[in-house]
Amino acid sequence: MTTYVIGHNHANVDPDLQERVDDFNGNITNFNGDDPLRLLLNGEVIDMFGPNSDVTDRHDFNKDITFVRCTYEATPTWDESQWFTLPKDDWSDLGNIEEVCELPEPPPGDPATIMQLQGEGMWSPYTDPRNGKFESDEVFEVTGVVTHVQTSSLGGDLTTGFFIQDQHGDGNPKTSDGIFVKGSPAGLSIGDEVVVTGTVLEHYYWTQINSTNIERTGVTGIDIAPTTIEPMDSDETFEHTLERYEGMLVRVNDKTDMHVTRTFGFDYSSYRNNMVLSHNSVNYHPNQFNVPLTDAAKAQDESNAERRLFVESPFKAADGVVPWYPEFAQDNGTGTTDDYIRVGATLGEQGLTGVLGYSYSEYRLYVNNEADNETFVANERPTTAILKEGELVVSSFNVENFFTSPFGGRDNPLEQNRGAESTEEYEIQLEKIVSALIAIDADIYGLIEIENNGFDEQSAIYTLVEELNSRLDKKEQYEIAMPAKLEGEGYVGTDAITNKIIYRSKAAKLRDVHVIELPQQHVDLGDGNFKRAYQRDAFTASFKVNHAKEDLVISTNHFKSKGSTCWEDEQTDDQKNDVNLQGSCEHFRVSAAYQLAKELEKIDGYKVLMGDLNSYGLEDLCSF
Repeated sequence: MTTYVIGHNHANVDPDLQERVDDFNGNITNFNGDDPLRLLLNGEVIDMFGPNSDVTDRHDFNKDITFVRCTYEATPTWDESQWFTLPKDDWSDLGNIEEVCELPEPPPGDPATIMQLQGEGMWSPYTDPRNGKFESDEVFEVTGVVTHVQTSSLGGDLTTGFFIQDQHGDGNPKTSDGIFVKGSPAGLSIGDEVVVTGTVLEHYYWTQINSTNIERTGVTGIDIAPTTIEPMDSDETFEHTLERYEGMLVRVNDKTDMHVTRTFGFDYSSYRNNMVLSHNSVNYHPNQFNVPLTDAAKAQDESNAERRLFVESPFKAADGVVPWYPEFAQDNGTGTTDDYIRVGATLGEQGLTGVLGYSYSEYRLYVNNEADNETFVANERPTTAILKEGELVVSSFNVENFFTSPFGGRDNPLEQNRGAESTEEYEIQLEKIVSALIAIDADIYGLIEIENNGFDEQSAIYTLVEELNSRLDKKEQYEIAMPAKLEGEGYVGTDAITNKIIYRSKAAKLRDVHVIELPQQHVDLGDGNFKRAYQRDAFTASFKVNHAKEDLVISTNHFKSKGSTCWEDEQTDDQKNDVNLQGSCEHFRVSAAYQLAKELEKIDGYKVLMGDLNSYGLEDLCSF
């Protein structure tokens, strides 16, 4: 057996090291010190060094140390147990190879149980995170049964390793029976009994074992049943409840009293798809029922954080796929689905099972069972309105960027397409919108996010109404509310999307249409650049309604979003940090509300504001 040593040709190294190098090649060795390396043959990975995952996962995995391999069997996945480490720049044995390489004997561990390492508090009694002690001085030897094997990292928080649990526990509900082991899971299977040697580590307040040795006892196939998470009267908060189960195989079900507070979707904090449950009730935004920055709003924000549980898959979920719900969103043959997850739904007796971890200041359930349409108890909603004779139904509806310009429609004023990108997607979108409008059965609709490409036969609004009317009796059909005078191409406002109104003439007679221009922002920054912000104009129509003494005025709006910033957001630290939780541009939205109120005051009639004000119930623009 021979070795071939490759070095970087620009490295300023010790002459002794240079003599050990067989080839200086800057192309092969052109990488950062914490990059993983792969050896490939015909595109297939033959051997691997370093964790093959996101940069954040492998950051500094080999900082200031020298790795020495103690096995000569290639492995296509990173197995840290095959290597031991020496101090930085120790090349004393570089190029030497032996048939047998013995790993250094790991230090012996003091016998301990998982429950002793976990303790009854929020962190292990062998650590002291508040005083900067995140790892124990002591080395422990712990026996447990494997409940989950993590063969690759998930983001920067769930690293390669495995979960173990005490087979019998200690009967103390205040101590967790499970723990995560940071180390190689090679060769391990669920149900294996192992003896782990290592220190106890608080990894950002997640109690783990930093293993130095892992041995199988030879006992396999042990079945660990999931434990249902149930609050105790002694738990100060739901976070304290979850801490008692950290690291365990658990079940979350009706006894846990969890509600879907955010459906499965993209999480910008962890940069992956997941879902959020909350204990006792859904989490309302602090400003929905409380004035921003009041004690009540702050208390709501704190309560939201304490009562939530993130639901994850052990690997990064692809867009549009819920890995633990294989039938999610599958068509039931009617163009819709019986398999969905709705905000406010609760978990039934079956619930979700998985192992419980903690990262980024959140508890996370890594699901290992499959959900179906009986897992969630749906938050039922009414399908029809109960009306008295002569009553009128008005509704706002977001058509979610319905664009026709890419499919033969009139040009967009900004030459943008924010909608469907293929004919198939366009047809699906149109079908869904029309089906929903028919089901709601409103007499007047305020539509938002419809393409701003006029009112003629090539426009998005005309196309939508034509398709809608083709499925309705003549007396139930809709007309488009249009301004008396249209200029140019008939654009409303300056954006790629706009607001429109459609109505049934049998229920209301159109009197007039007003397009109320809302404020724009153009701030000279003094360096030749401007900070600009816009919002959609208010599309407002007056109707004569049977038996009403005054006209009905419907104003459809779409105020500036909370996402993109305005000039004032960058002027103070409080604004930059969004301390009032109103998002960006709240002052700009207030200016829109003021302008809208001032203009509506000039129009006689009962007034209804509809659309998307991008504001929660008691935020500034709703209470100015």
